[in-house]
Amino acid sequence: MTRQATQRPHAVTSTGRLYFLDIGLPTYPEHNGRILTCKPDGSDIRELITEIRTLPDGINVDVDHQHIYWTNMVVPSAKDGFIQRCDLSGEYVVTIIPARRILQSNWLLHESQENYTGPTEKAFCDSRPGR
Repeated sequence: MTRQATQRPHAVTSTGRLYFLDIGLPTYPEHNGRILTCKPDGSDIRELITEIRTLPDGINVDVDHQHIYWTNMVVPSAKDGFIQRCDLSGEYVVTIIPARRILQSNWLLHESQENYTGPTEKAFCDSRPGR
């Protein structure tokens, strides 16, 4: 395996695209959060989801199941974070962990089945110390 092959993210090699967040600025309505995608060289930027007014803060792509997961902070001091997902085209947005079930979730982890022999699981972290 070459050095370059070990440095390429799995999601990019499987989909040919990068997925990323623009968190937006909730105090300025014209600056809402977005989920975007582009080719690895930065070309062909597409907006998948716009008008996110809840401080999207972490993103993870599950290429095996064709989902994008992201965390939402809303008002960090209110401890009202939640997690949503959609398909790779930005359609079918679903809240999978509702508000107030987690406090400050801004980290997402997905272990692909090729690296894990048990059932596929998702892990979400509460970012407060000790969680």
